[in-house]
Amino acid sequence: MMIAIQIMCLWCIDISMSAMLNPGSILTNGWQERDPMLMYHIALYGNTLISVGLAVIGTHFILGEDKKDVGNK
Repeated sequence: MMIAIQIMCLWCIDISMSAMLNPGSILTNGWQERDPMLMYHIALYGNTLISVGLAVIGTHFILGEDKKDVGNK
């Protein structure tokens, strides 16, 4: 789930940069219009949080397995 959200954030960065390179353009999905600069920053924050979260989860699993092995010996 977190990987899917991270891919969506990266895609949002991509389309926001494309919209910012063309003056006067907006982001729209057909129902809503958004400022490309705002969506770019939201996606950057989201990508940073997801990356930190995945690193914490990975570290927890790596260190958690060591503790289980010590207790079983």
